[in-house]
Parts: sequence; structure tokens; C-alpha cells
Amino acid sequence: HFNYANPDAPKGGSITYCVVGSFDNLNPFILKSLRTTARGMLDLTYGNLVFEPLMQRNYDEAFSLYGLLADSADMDPERKSIEFHLNPNAKWSDGQPVTPEDVLFTYDVFTDKGRPPYSVRMSMIAKLEKTGEHSVKFTFNDKANRETPLIIALTPIIPRHAFDRDTFDKTTLKPLIGSGPYTVDKVQP
Repeated sequence: HFNYANPDAPKGGSITYCVVGSFDNLNPFILKSLRTTARGMLDLTYGNLVFEPLMQRNYDEAFSLYGLLADSADMDPERKSIEFHLNPNAKWSDGQPVTPEDVLFTYDVFTDKGRPPYSVRMSMIAKLEKTGEHSVKFTFNDKANRETPLIIALTPIIPRHAFDRDTFDKTTLKPLIGSGPYTVDKVQP
């Protein structure tokens, strides 16, 4: 854990978000969902409360990432590829394990149906492949730059079993399954 985090902090309780504007969607990854709509689901200010990336920042160390859904990563010395090794204990809020197929699904659906920040990230990937029971490898194209591995590592991952590719870009108020420390219990629009 980071030195500013308390691993023994009390668990449980609730958090309430108030937003200005309309509220019609919990999916923060689609164009129809502005930051006010899905506040708290994925929020850079408050952290990845419901959806988590493969790795996380340590704000005390510039350009340093530590394992989250992935417990380690191997980067090509020329930064042409990076392989993530998923933490075998990583689970979704419904108890199912986080798998390489979830990573592949995330990048596939974000490429076609995700908001522009996500689809732009995906345009830097030449190839994405499952390399083992708990590992995936990203190979980058010439659009990639030195920060691409960091950007890819910080992209939130979604569970394949809980999202339908055909309806991914539709708004929903159904509580979503994530891997973060919080789950959505109810929505009162």
C-alpha cells in the first residue's frame, strides 16, 4: 500500500454524490455520458471508485505506476510492447475473476463504442493478445509515443460478462459491476 493509505481503514458505509444537470446514465465510457452523469463511477479527482485500471499512479512519484488489476508488467526496452500479468486474486464485485478476456473485450468495445479519449488510446495499439492464463500483451504501432504504455496501463477495465457489446453505447441506470472498492447500490435520479 502507499504510505498515505491506511490498509486497516474501516470498511463499509456509503458515499453520496450530487451533480448539477441531468442524470440519465451510469456508464462513464460512452459519449452520451458526461462527467456529471456518471460522477463517481470513474473520476480522476476521486480515484477509480467502481472501475479500476491494470495499474495505478502513485502521486508521490512522477510517471510511476504500481500493480492494481495486474500485479506486474514487462515492457519491451524500446517501448514497442508491454505485457501485463493479471493478479490472480483480482475479482469483480460479483465475485467472478478478472481475466485476459475482460481486457481484450474492454479494448475491443472501447475502440468501436467508447468516448473519444478511449478510442484515441486504442488507435495506438497494433495488436492485443492473450499470452497466458493471466496475461495479455499490447504491441504498439507508429502512432504510439513514450507515454503510450502508461496511458494503456491507466485505462479502466470492464467485465466482459456484465456488458453487452451490442448495447454498450446505450444509456443505462442499471448498477454496473466493477472491480473497485465501491459498488452502486441504488440510483435515485
